[in-house]
Amino acid sequence: MKLEQGSVRAVAFTANAERPNYAGNLSLDEIADTLSIACGHWGSGAEYLHQTVNALEAAGIPCGPINRLDQVFADPHVVARGMRVDLPHPLAGTVPQVRAPLVLSKTPLAYEAAPPLLGQHTASVLAQRLRISDDAIADLAERGIVQIAPSATQRAVAQHPG
Repeated sequence: MKLEQGSVRAVAFTANAERPNYAGNLSLDEIADTLSIACGHWGSGAEYLHQTVNALEAAGIPCGPINRLDQVFADPHVVARGMRVDLPHPLAGTVPQVRAPLVLSKTPLAYEAAPPLLGQHTASVLAQRLRISDDAIADLAERGIVQIAPSATQRAVAQHPG
């Protein structure tokens, strides 16, 4: 009950449980409408975000902002810890990734590749681990059961035909 009371105080909105529209379980649309009315005065932008987080925390509601990727990598703590690692990517050139938070002096981690493309390792896993034949893998892909990513050579030919 404390969390619910804190929520009501934090948004400066009074929801009377005796009112029929607040009795029982609310649908997601009803909840969204209520929150929109309750929080509509907060506005937007960094100043309002800071005020909102402070108000919710003061009411005992655990919260924090959800940052965009550019905001994450611009955070002073993230920058100071060197948490960004740019890795080569077959389609995007390089992609930013988050370094592991632990730094091991005697056994440092090696960052060699970005996460795989959808289907990039499907054929090799099916062939090597499950011993499925190339023909059977091709049949699975043709029927849409698995997805096989095109190789770098196939992508280059598709981008620059002839």
